[in-house]
Amino acid sequence: MAHSEKIVGRHMIGGWPVVVQRTLWPVEGASYDLLDGDTLGTLTMGESWDAYPTEQQMRIVLDDLHDGEAICCRSCQKRIYRDARRVGAAEPGSNPYCCCDCWDERLR
Repeated sequence: MAHSEKIVGRHMIGGWPVVVQRTLWPVEGASYDLLDGDTLGTLTMGESWDAYPTEQQMRIVLDDLHDGEAICCRSCQKRIYRDARRVGAAEPGSNPYCCCDCWDERLR
C-alpha cells in the first residue's frame, strides 16, 4: 500500500499563509509537514512532526527561514523562503533579494 497525503490545516503565521500536510504511511503511521500556502512548497526540511504542529512549532520553522522576515523577490514579488539570491548591485535601501526563477548571473 502506498502513502497518502492530505492538507489538514491552513494558518496565517506572521503574515505568511501556510498549510499543514498529513502523510499517512502504511506501517509507520502519520507525519506532518508545513507547506507554503501559495506554492505548496515544503518548508519543513529534514524532519517532519509525528503529531499536528503547534503554532509555536510552525513559527520556529518560519523564523529559521531568513531570520523570520518575509522576503519577496524584487522582480516578481513572489515570497522566497529558501534559495534567495542577493543582488550585488542593489541600490542602498532597496530590496536586494531575487528568486531563482528571476535570477540572472549579471545580477551578482
